[in-house]
Amino acid sequence: MMMKTHLRRRSAGLALARLAAPSRVAILAVAVLLAAPLARANPPETVLVRRGDVVITQADYDAEIQKLPSQFRAGFALFERKVLELLDRLLVARELAARARARGLVAASELAGRSPLDADRVLAAAWIADVDEQAGRAFDAKRRLWEERARELYLVDKTRYAGEDGNRSFEEAKETILADLRRREQAQARAAEYALLRERNADVEINETALRLLKPERTDPHAAPALQGDSGKPAN
Repeated sequence: MMMKTHLRRRSAGLALARLAAPSRVAILAVAVLLAAPLARANPPETVLVRRGDVVITQADYDAEIQKLPSQFRAGFALFERKVLELLDRLLVARELAARARARGLVAASELAGRSPLDADRVLAAAWIADVDEQAGRAFDAKRRLWEERARELYLVDKTRYAGEDGNRSFEEAKETILADLRRREQAQARAAEYALLRERNADVEINETALRLLKPERTDPHAAPALQGDSGKPAN
């Protein structure tokens, strides 16, 4: 069953917030150890999380898990926070990838032969670069106004920009200040576009049943190498 909720509330501690409940992680892990002895598996096409039209499937999860050292793969799903962080990261990349596809930012030939997750990362990076470029052009178009702002900052925080001895003139410091302001505008532009994306697709559907099935059979809590949970201790 798919439970509709907000991922940031469900897993505060992902890209947007922090989760301070290690005891809950430990309790869930113990519950897994007491579960049915036979581990079940989700079909590759099983949707684990969905936001709007964007989904992350069991196949996506499995592909990402394969990047971990082999000794940690089986036990990874015992740590709810880590699983949710991973799923959120993949979901974000896929959402940005969809925006990049819609804008035609990456040619199909550049994606040929890539796995779906690798294609998502290339597209997401292209989206970020495009937003930065547009924000940078908007900044440059108003350079005179930004120079006035840079002069204000120079006078307000002269120790920072003029040096400890105060010998660095505004003209010498101007490009450094402008570069800082430009980067700030680009970061704000990325945040604004992503906030709009989240606003349009605020609700996340989490397949709680499928997430429970990710957890492996564990008869000996010391059989696998210990992953570190939020409290610095393995959740077993």
